Amino acid sequence: MKTILVAGGAGYIGSHMVALLVKRGYEVVVADNLRTGHWQAVKGARKMYVGDLRDGAFLHQIFTSILKMVISQQLQLSLRLTHLSDS
Repeated sequence: MKTILVAGGAGYIGSHMVALLVKRGYEVVVADNLRTGHWQAVKGARKMYVGDLRDGAFLHQIFTSILKMVISQQLQLSLRLTHLSDS
C-alpha cells in the first residue's frame, strides 16, 4: 500500500483530496498548520501533523515518522510472504 503525504490536508481542497485518496486505498498522512484548515475536516488519514512546512525540524519529524511507517509495513509484508512460502 502506498503512503501519500497531503500538505494542507485540513483545508477545503486538501480534505477532499484526503477523502478521495483514502477511498482509493492509499494510506494518507496530513501536514497542516490549521491556520485556515480544520482538523475535523480530515477524515480517514492515518496520521495528522500540525505545524509549519517551513520549519525544518517539523519536516524532519514528518519524514522520519513516515519512513518508520513504511519500513514497518514492508517488514510485515515480508513476514507474511515468508510465512506463506513456508506453508
